[in-house]
Amino acid sequence: MSIKTVAIGLCLALLCLFGAPLLVIFLLVAGTAPPVAANVASAGDIPPVAMAASTDASNRIGSLVTGCAVPAPVLLAIGKVESNHATAPVIGPALDGSIPGTAVVPDTDGGSLDGDPVWDHALGPMQILPSMWRRWGQDANGDGVADPQDPADAALTAGVILCQPPADLSDPAALAAALHRYNDSDAYVADVMAWATTYAGYPRATAARSIADATHGTSSSRNPGSMPWRIGDSRYVTSAPAAVRRSRASRPNSTAMMLS
Repeated sequence: MSIKTVAIGLCLALLCLFGAPLLVIFLLVAGTAPPVAANVASAGDIPPVAMAASTDASNRIGSLVTGCAVPAPVLLAIGKVESNHATAPVIGPALDGSIPGTAVVPDTDGGSLDGDPVWDHALGPMQILPSMWRRWGQDANGDGVADPQDPADAALTAGVILCQPPADLSDPAALAAALHRYNDSDAYVADVMAWATTYAGYPRATAARSIADATHGTSSSRNPGSMPWRIGDSRYVTSAPAAVRRSRASRPNSTAMMLS
């Protein structure tokens, strides 16, 4: 028997001995990847402006709403599910009931924010309704304008809305409840919690229990913003019309005093 034949046989034996277990380990690891819902990407897809906006909002929310904490990964997850971290002006579809599963929301802003004087549209990277924006909208970057299309303003405003009532949203049960108030859809809550898991590396067993606990209700129109569609679907999403991109001075502004 030649040395070459012995070498080949040894290589095959080693492959059988170690290759199969490694393949099994690879498949097990791959199979534990968290769900990413309709928007397929990784934690590395976060634009720097979205990361900065969510981190700043998370750091500041406690000073705006006493007793509330919103982890930055939660805000990032909402931005991912709602708009795939949109950085350009974006407006959702008219909430006229024409899309299955969406609520009917007549106009509340005279079209001043969404350009539509008949129906409301969710606004900006966090897809906040005009009525909610006019109540809770925040000027996070101190430029004198509370702008739903600005990532910093939108992230801080989303945090304020999640904090009604105040709670520590690092607790999975509190987070699930807050997300249901933000958008009362089991699928939506599960999507956001899955992305929060991806972005923050929550313990996987805890995340699985949280997602299961979060999906105890049913989708409904109790929150007019309940929308199963995704910003990534170009059929329903448009950039902000020129009528919406008006002078900054004419946009509604707000301060932390609105929270009282």
